[in-house]
Amino acid sequence: MKVHRFIIDLPLFDHKEGDFVSVENKEIIDQVKNVLKLKVGESIIILDGKLFEAEATIVHSIKDSLELLIGRISQNRKEIGMCVVLYASLLKKENFELVLQKTTEVGVSEIHPIISERTVKTGVREDRFLKIIKEAAEQSERGYVPRLSSPQSFKDVCNILSKEECVIMCDPRGEEWKNIDPWSGVSCVNILIGPEGGWTDYEIEYGKKCGFCIVSLGSFVLRAETASIIASFLVGKLNKSS
Repeated sequence: MKVHRFIIDLPLFDHKEGDFVSVENKEIIDQVKNVLKLKVGESIIILDGKLFEAEATIVHSIKDSLELLIGRISQNRKEIGMCVVLYASLLKKENFELVLQKTTEVGVSEIHPIISERTVKTGVREDRFLKIIKEAAEQSERGYVPRLSSPQSFKDVCNILSKEECVIMCDPRGEEWKNIDPWSGVSCVNILIGPEGGWTDYEIEYGKKCGFCIVSLGSFVLRAETASIIASFLVGKLNKSS
């Protein structure tokens, strides 16, 4: 039987087995009581989004609060180890939300929206974006919730990343993925993904001047959201197998 997982605003390393904690988050309470219809005595798993998780038993349930008894506390061992930071150009609403969801599921550490030359959609709903990331982290049984930043211009991002050790800028004109190994021995990989229509020639040249590795994800031209997911997965997978 599946035990449902919830990320709560509670540092579990400050607690021990046998402690009682209260949850007052309205969304979690609604999910537990009205959607899943869990009762007193049933168990859930709570996570703090910072690698710790705990078994917890519902001991009291009222309208605006849940009281939980903490059981065994453990550290989540599923994180990929390497820091994978995604800089993804903003896309249309449903496409960028897919990027947030799926790249969280495959293990990214941070997500930074970019406004590039061909970006059409520039507005963001940060509260909705954070909700999507949190739910994806719960569903995929991650121990860490990726950090989301505010949108930044392409040039500002490049100026920041020019100091980084490993930056991959994905573009069909780049070197084939299988022929390179820019992440060997590094602790963090930064991935840049362009918008619908791809990077402009100027942006590619600017990336090269900043020392970025221009990389092709294969012989096919991928949609921007597909490229974000595949690149994030490949970096994490290669790190796992190294």
